[in-house]
Amino acid sequence: MDWMGPHGARMIHNAEALDMTMRIASTQADLYGVFFNRPRKRVQVRVMEDGRFETRDTAIDRDHALFTLERARSIVHGYSLQGNVKTHEGRQHPDRDAQFRYKSVQ
Repeated sequence: MDWMGPHGARMIHNAEALDMTMRIASTQADLYGVFFNRPRKRVQVRVMEDGRFETRDTAIDRDHALFTLERARSIVHGYSLQGNVKTHEGRQHPDRDAQFRYKSVQ
């Protein structure tokens, strides 16, 4: 996927991975910014196929960093951030129990 190159820039082989790598590196930079109380972050990625550098210098997103930490804490403690599938599907179909009762009689 990617690796750290000289001067701390992430290096990727092709531009297809650029957006995802930038998002990951930006999240990491947000975390560092919160931990070390820095107001800004600088993320740099080198695309190996054409030798260019993509650099973004923006303010730290403190809310995003804190959300990421909360998410990690939840995962470590065994909680899932995904809702129960049932809450998204609605109620069970009324014939569902009848199907199982029929199968158990057979």
